[in-house]
Amino acid sequence: MLNSLMVRREFASTLSHYRPDRLAQTVFATTTFLKRHLDKFRHLHAQVEAKHRTAVQVMLDSQTETVRVKADYATLHEFYWGEARRLQMLLDAADHRRHDHLRGVMAEHDLEKRALQEEISELRSRVDSLFLTSRGRRGTRCLEVPRLMNFLNRKQTRINDNWGRLQSLFERFRDYAFIAVTAVDDPFAQSVPFTTLPEDDSDGETKDDRGDQGGHIQGGDNTINLTQPGSDCPLKKQSQHESVLKVPESPQLRPTGWKPTKDGSRSPSDRLMFSEAHVRDTMKNQPVIWDTLRPDVNGLMQAEISYQGAIAMLSEDIMVHNLFPPAALAAILTNRMFWNRLDESLWS
Repeated sequence: MLNSLMVRREFASTLSHYRPDRLAQTVFATTTFLKRHLDKFRHLHAQVEAKHRTAVQVMLDSQTETVRVKADYATLHEFYWGEARRLQMLLDAADHRRHDHLRGVMAEHDLEKRALQEEISELRSRVDSLFLTSRGRRGTRCLEVPRLMNFLNRKQTRINDNWGRLQSLFERFRDYAFIAVTAVDDPFAQSVPFTTLPEDDSDGETKDDRGDQGGHIQGGDNTINLTQPGSDCPLKKQSQHESVLKVPESPQLRPTGWKPTKDGSRSPSDRLMFSEAHVRDTMKNQPVIWDTLRPDVNGLMQAEISYQGAIAMLSEDIMVHNLFPPAALAAILTNRMFWNRLDESLWS
């Protein structure tokens, strides 16, 4: 390198440019400067070489990871695709079995339906035959009401209370009839002593004819109205607009044997214990028709008296008007005066 032409030219230029006394100082300073530049060059070269090798290694590693991921994906894709085909085969087989079972059930259902239709047809024919048989017999036999009532009231035996209601039930009895009482009789109803009834001595054929006619007339649902005193006739249809009770010509202003009293009604500030709605709820399980309940019974029950206790108090001559508020007492008396029933209320 020292024998090259360029180096010789540089040395010649250096000798011509610097003086001899400063040549050594200049040479040493140049050497130090070159050494520093060489060290910096080597350091930069090492850094560039290291970064170059790291980038190549990262690229190789990424390529290897990509190949591995592709292989794993292919394996998983093949596995799940096989599982999907297997499950689809299972679903097809289950659907086929379900259709076969459904066809069998429908065939069995059709057989059972035909059998039931045949049984229904047979039962209908039997019902029709029984209906025709019973239609001829309906009402052919009934109770001889006068003879039965006289029998029940012979010698020392007596039917008290509303024996007319019992007679009405007997008159409407026929073979295979069912009599049901849905409410108790009016506890305040007044009855008359039983009198012997005239008996019919006609022959059996005439009775049968009459029974047939009665059975034909009363073959439907026959309800007897026992909600009002003295009412023993069947309920009429609402379309006929006939009143069960006859309105009196004039109101009853005073009860028989009335005596004035100084006892007043209940104080308006003294509230009743129960309301009418509460009393009505308590009477749901009682065999009593709410619309036919006497207003004084309702008033006593609102004053914390039981139904049986109210019946017992009103059946005797006991002062009870002091238990009713003024408005309720006025309404009760107005009702009893309008229907001429003050004598039935002993407390009035």
